[in-house]
Amino acid sequence: MNYVNSSSKFIITNMLIKTLFAISFLIANVFTYADSIIIFERFNLDIPLLQGNSCEDINNKFSKLQETLSQLGFESNFRLEAPSCQCQGDQCLNAISGRFLTYGNVAIPTRTDFNFHGVNCWNTSLIAQGLVSNLRHVSHKEFSLHTNSANCKSVNESSAKPGDLIVIRQLVDNQVNELHAFTMIDPELGIVLSKNGYHTNEVVNLDSYEYVNNYYHTKDGCRGLTGDITKQLSNCSENIYSEILQCEFTPFEYKSNEAMVVNKMILDVEKQLNNLSLDKALLTRESAIDLINSYNEILNKLNKDSKSYSIKEKQQIEAHLLSITIHIYEFRKAFNI
Repeated sequence: MNYVNSSSKFIITNMLIKTLFAISFLIANVFTYADSIIIFERFNLDIPLLQGNSCEDINNKFSKLQETLSQLGFESNFRLEAPSCQCQGDQCLNAISGRFLTYGNVAIPTRTDFNFHGVNCWNTSLIAQGLVSNLRHVSHKEFSLHTNSANCKSVNESSAKPGDLIVIRQLVDNQVNELHAFTMIDPELGIVLSKNGYHTNEVVNLDSYEYVNNYYHTKDGCRGLTGDITKQLSNCSENIYSEILQCEFTPFEYKSNEAMVVNKMILDVEKQLNNLSLDKALLTRESAIDLINSYNEILNKLNKDSKSYSIKEKQQIEAHLLSITIHIYEFRKAFNI
């Protein structure tokens, strides 16, 4: 990935911090929230800004943020740009720079466009839970297999912890639709990790818990619902609500040899997708054809051995394949294959 322009972009952002400061106070109800972080992406920028009542307060918040990320298993190159701390009275802002966030063996580029559509909120959320090991699309079906299991319990907002999985849902005709998922980083600071869409320019970023909820129309009082949710939606816009999930996931274990072979083939395709999403030089017509051929081999293998899988194995494989299918569609369209 090319970050040649990152330093010049920061200089521009630093200037904008100064020029937009007055605006931020004038439209506080729109531009800022009670949380500790705001994003200038509303102005076609994507640099997170910590806010506090002094530069020292911001430094303390950033130290806490770094400590929490480390405790959750994330590594990052995030840092505060010391010269950019700007104050008006007792309200201060400071930009967070850095673009790399790593969880386990997965490098998650933040504030960076992907090379193709598909990588989505359900993917990055499951990566943060240790269930997915590559950047790729995750279908609602695959996501639901994990989050609707007995591995998760719903808690209210006051019980939220770092690392919790937050899922925004909508009840339509007694059916639950998955709308969005993101990761609680620090409930005290109101900071989350979110990718608000599956398009290339909808980036992974640190964001405000309040902003993400407002973006998806999750009203206060409709967040972190537990128990019989259907009885709690009377004041929720379009029956949209969130659940805060605390999960202890155990990766699904395949038993049959045929299923293990197919799963290995799928993971190999995932790894290809991961590499292609990060390195544009690898994204060629030839690599797209190779990926499509690998996908077709999986389908042939699955059809050939269809009677060899257990019901749960087949359910897992089909949900996994559905997630990958969107990439195949995008590559066929992009390269006219």
